[in-house]
Amino acid sequence: MLEIYIDQSKTKHVTTDIIRNALHVNDVINFTFVYCKTKQLSLYESGDSVFQSLGTLGGFVRKVALPSVSLRDQSRDSAQSVGSMSANTVALVSRHVVQLAQLPVLVVDSNAMPIGNIGNIHQNAEIDILPVDVDEACVHLCDPKFRTDLNVRMYAKLRKSGDLRALRGSIVHLWGAMSQPGHGILVEHDATAGNGLRIIIRDRRREAPFAQEGDSGAMVCYHDRENDV
Repeated sequence: MLEIYIDQSKTKHVTTDIIRNALHVNDVINFTFVYCKTKQLSLYESGDSVFQSLGTLGGFVRKVALPSVSLRDQSRDSAQSVGSMSANTVALVSRHVVQLAQLPVLVVDSNAMPIGNIGNIHQNAEIDILPVDVDEACVHLCDPKFRTDLNVRMYAKLRKSGDLRALRGSIVHLWGAMSQPGHGILVEHDATAGNGLRIIIRDRRREAPFAQEGDSGAMVCYHDRENDV
């Protein structure tokens, strides 16, 4: 028996008739229709390759208009609540990968369709990350979750600089275009270098490198005991 699943929408009867006619033309008689509610699956997610595997889509976050502050100043005392601000979805990718690709739009390889315009590329070479505004028509296709090392999708939060010092020696991972996943150990957080946010990670296993060429842009994640990423 052939089971055919159809979305339980207002047009389900039209869809049913079209499929039934097609089956009749092909002499298929042993079938049944099952009506159910379906959910649009995400087409784009953290770890996808971009620009024909030049780099990796780090993930999706909400961009809010916050007051300009120093990168070292993580105080939120003067910031308004996020809920009171306008925000839009941005994709995080590697700045140098975008420069190598030399394209005006962000193309995710899983669908080979542009999801946003690149816009201006900042000139701070120490910050190798670039937010790209996602077109409104594509936002519902973007998965805002990040993956644990066991490939469980979870919402994540950004660690503060002080938290990184406490995580020295912790096991971390990334999902990249080539490493799925890459496993490493956070061995140092150098708060005095460059913008103060540099970390050093070594391979967890000698035969399995933490990251490979094509992983640029991937987010380094840590899954703690409280089930946060």
